[in-house]
Amino acid sequence: MIYCSERPALSLREYGNTKSMKKSSDIHNEDKAAFSSGSPEQADSLPVAPVRESEVDKSEPNEALFGVILIFCLIVSLIAATGYFGLAGYRYFKRVQAEKAIPSIEALPKAEVAELVPETSAPVEKEVTTPPAPSPEVAAVDKKTLSIKILNGGAAKGLAGTYAEKLKAAGFSKTIVGNAFGDYTGQTLYYAKGQSAGADVIKAEAVKAYPALVIKEAPAGDKDASAATYVLILGR
Repeated sequence: MIYCSERPALSLREYGNTKSMKKSSDIHNEDKAAFSSGSPEQADSLPVAPVRESEVDKSEPNEALFGVILIFCLIVSLIAATGYFGLAGYRYFKRVQAEKAIPSIEALPKAEVAELVPETSAPVEKEVTTPPAPSPEVAAVDKKTLSIKILNGGAAKGLAGTYAEKLKAAGFSKTIVGNAFGDYTGQTLYYAKGQSAGADVIKAEAVKAYPALVIKEAPAGDKDASAATYVLILGR
């Protein structure tokens, strides 16, 4: 009786792979037998699998680079430490030399010590100046005895009369008003020769209203300036 196997037929690729696997298994068994026999010649004749480059230890270049960096850092640290301590020593040396160059007060002669210590001078008393007392001539002038004439020499109409009333209220009772022959600029007080004391009294009151007041001696022959002992002309 003929029995048919139910195992499916292998393709050419599967057949080749199976045959290759069987061949590898036979080679492995032969190698195992050679090692078990203990023959050195057979062991040396066995094929050795090649070593791939990827299996070589690649850590050696990294370790060499790390060593170089470490040595470089140590050298730099040594140079920095040497420079720091050298600079500190130099500064200390200079300071000691400077201290030795400055002599102490005990070592200096008395004359040099006296020059170093400044002399304290006695305080200078300030002279107190008292303002001069008014002259008796000015103090003796009475406002009521001064004859004053106020002339309008270009000022606003009625200004002379208004200011005359102010002078009368201040104690200058002999005050009259008139018009000047010409036009003037500013305010001027004329006084007769030898009457400067009374002019100063009038000016002291007139500058309150006219700070730019000018005081002059009346020129001879001037009709406006010689109209009275004291003439106050109010100009433009």
